[in-house]
Formats: sequence, C-alpha cells, structure tokens
Amino acid sequence: MKTAQITQREGTIDPGFLFLPIGLAAFAPIASVLTWWQGYADAHSALEASLRLVLMVEVVVVLLWLVPFRSQQGIRLPVPPIALAMSFALLAIGYSRIFVSPDWSGAIVIRTTGWLFHGLFLIALIDMLSSLRGHRLLSILALAMPLSGLAYVAMMAAEFSTLGPPSGALCTFESTGFGNVRWTGHVVAPAMIVFFFLASAREVGTPGRTAAFLAAACLSAFLFYTGTRAAWMSVAVTVIVMAPFLPIKRALSFGASMIAAAGVSAAVVYFLLPVPECGTYDMFRRVATGDAMESSGRVEVWLGSITHILEYPIFGRGPVPLSEVMDWPLMQLHNGLLQAAWDWGLVGAALFWLLIAPPALMLALSLRKAQPIAIASAAAFLSLLAYSMLDGILFHHFPVMFVLTYGAMAWVLCARSADATDTGSNGVLKAKMERWMKAKRPVQAPAE
Repeated sequence: MKTAQITQREGTIDPGFLFLPIGLAAFAPIASVLTWWQGYADAHSALEASLRLVLMVEVVVVLLWLVPFRSQQGIRLPVPPIALAMSFALLAIGYSRIFVSPDWSGAIVIRTTGWLFHGLFLIALIDMLSSLRGHRLLSILALAMPLSGLAYVAMMAAEFSTLGPPSGALCTFESTGFGNVRWTGHVVAPAMIVFFFLASAREVGTPGRTAAFLAAACLSAFLFYTGTRAAWMSVAVTVIVMAPFLPIKRALSFGASMIAAAGVSAAVVYFLLPVPECGTYDMFRRVATGDAMESSGRVEVWLGSITHILEYPIFGRGPVPLSEVMDWPLMQLHNGLLQAAWDWGLVGAALFWLLIAPPALMLALSLRKAQPIAIASAAAFLSLLAYSMLDGILFHHFPVMFVLTYGAMAWVLCARSADATDTGSNGVLKAKMERWMKAKRPVQAPAE
C-alpha cells in the first residue's frame, strides 16, 4: 500500500509530520499536570507556568510551519486580506495602550504579544491541516485533543485518590496544573461534547459507541464532582444553538446520548464517590445549599465594569488585570464580550468578534452535510465560545490555545465535508470557505 504524502513544489513531507504540532497542543494539559504531580498548584504559579508552556508550544508549532513545512514553498497565509488587516488593527490597538493606558501594566505587553503568537499559531495550524484534506489521518488527529482531556481527568482522579481533593480555605484555587478547579472545565467540557457527538453517531451496541459513551460519562462525572457549572451551561447552549443546523435524527440521537451519559455519571458521583471537604466541589451539594444558583459575583462585576469601559469606550483601557482597577480579587471579567471591550474598546471588540463570527457561522451552516468527527470538533469549538460568556476562556492563554486548535480542526474537517458534497447550497458554502482560507488542493487518499 502506498502512503500518501503532502506534495509541495519541491520535495515532500510525510503526513505523519502533522502529529507533532497537534500532539504538542494536546499534550500541554498533561505537561501541566506533570509539573505539579503529587501536589497542587496555587493560581499565581499555575498562570505563570501555563503562559510559559503555551508560549513554548505555539512558538514550536510556528517554527515547524515556517521551516520544514513552508521552507521549500514560501509563506502562504490561509486567511483573506481583510482578516489580516483587522488582526493588525487589533494588535495596533493593543500595543498603543502601552503609551496611553491610564493603568499601565506589564500585562499589556504580555497579553498583546500573546495574541500575536496565538494568531500565528492559528495560521500555522490551518495551513498545515488543510494539506490533509481528503486524508483519513485528519480524523485521527481530531481525536488528539479530546483524548488529552480524558487523560487529564484520569491523572486528576489518580491525584485525588492519593492526596484527596484540596480542602483548605482556598481549595477552589488549588488544582493540579491549572491553579483553579474551575479552569479544568476548559479542557474537560470540549472533550466531553466531542465524545457525546461521536457516541450519538454510532449504532447502538457497537464498540465505538460504547467507548465514546464511557469516555463522555467519565468526563461528565468529573464536571459533576468538581461542581463546574459554567462547563455544563456551555454544553447546553451549544446543543441548543447547533440543533437547528443538524438533521433531526442526528440532533435527537445526540440529545439522548448526552442525557444518558450525564445521568449515569451523575448517579456515580451522587451514590458512589465520597463528598469532598471543599465546599465548592460537588454539583449536588452546591445545588442543595443554593450556591449553584448564585452568580459568584459575576453579575455584580459585569455591571460594575460597564462604567470603567465607558471611561475609555473607543480603544479601551488596555488588557490590564481587573484587580488593578476595580475592587475585585480576580484578573478578568468572566465574559468574552465585556473583556474585549475592556481590553480594546468598542472598536477593538467589534474587530475581534468580526474575526470570529463569520467562520463560526460558516461552520454551523456546514454541519448538516458534515461527518461526525467534523460535527464533534465544531461542537467543541462552539462550546468554548459559549463558555467564554461565563469564564475567562478568551483571557487565559491555555484555553485560547484550545479554542484555536479545535477551531482550526473543525474548519478543515468541515471544508473536507463540503468537498464531498459540493452541489447546491453546500457548493456555495464550500466556495465561501475556500475563498476565506484560500485552501490548497487536498491530498489524494491513500492508494491501495
């Protein structure tokens, strides 16, 4: 059997090369756990370590794109000029805050430069992954991130079984590798929704459905145990938003799989697992005490931030930590819309969300004809966007990398699905996606 290769103008690159950039992004949560193996990280140390880890991964991926992948062919940016212009404008707004922000902080330089690397990382991923369109390896690569989430939960379970969950006064702000137990949802929630979709796409009784169902149930149990409400809300919103774009049978199958897996995992947590000492763990205890019905200060800080945003409404006050301006102990607003307006003003926020909205809409419109793995990846990406309305998904560097990785994978997979059904309305959508990313010709599938 011949092995397909990614053909360039001069020379070839083996498709297995693509395991490296995706594998690095997928391994990052595991590396974060290993950093504090047999111990819990405080929030400050975890944030510093995650910044270094994400920066390392993104720099390596960009270098892999520039040197082995593009060195023989020259640089090609798989995005339209308007998107590049908007990105440069957004960076200019961010860096300009260094000179004019009333709350100057080194965070302005760090966070703006972080977005520069995030953008290069996304371009590199889309360009490299698009070379695999039509190749079965792409579907295998798409499982790397959700499997990483499953591995993370397994390692956390091992940690809890030996050390027990944190039980001090600041137990919520201690977690293996992330510094806050709520941040574990950034890894677990998108992985869970991928396995939900994959389970719903398989026939009842098949090994694939059973494996995906059990994986989803394990991830679901973890979210119940840690009491992570925002993760469940993001999953619910994603299901509601995606339902109109899916065939009725597939949407119903997904809903049934999700309810069944969530029910099994909830029963396991409620009846079999010991109640942790930390009061903010355990969804059932949070519901019983009324804590789950509270906003944890979100509504108050959202309303309070509007006054500060309106002080610098055009270009924002810069990406300075919230605690340096407001009487709020945390760094960010727990809302992607308000955070963008805080960092870059109404102009920058509009640019930021205009960069996200068209691709997200095109992904949603492509779902009806897409393959299960493409739908699952798109669901993970959209769930993280929904999650960003309640948490710092688009603030902290770790979840931003997850958003970009799932988004790049979903984009290329949905574009591949459009290749297979390029007539009628789907053909129009395919043409729009091709124009947006200027995708190269797909590789031929492996020849027998």
